[in-house]
Amino acid sequence: MVESGIKREPCPKCGSRNVEPVDRKGEMLSAIGTTVVGFLLSLVFAPVLILVIPAGIYLIYTAYTLPPTLNCLDCRKRWRPSAAASGEG
Repeated sequence: MVESGIKREPCPKCGSRNVEPVDRKGEMLSAIGTTVVGFLLSLVFAPVLILVIPAGIYLIYTAYTLPPTLNCLDCRKRWRPSAAASGEG
């Protein structure tokens, strides 16, 4: 089954086919939230601003460019689908 452009494959740890793609929106929102909290802390502690701006930019960029991953709903393992999964469906 193809959903969100990710080929589903069985879990490499437990073999379950009860897998789902990881929601990218959640990762992006947590990166933005972490950046905002860091920025608010930098208003109280000025030296923190030197670390917050580059770290925030890095977190947002990384969350946006992460490769697609799958999450097993049974054993909670998270992995990147392999290229060999293209034949499965």
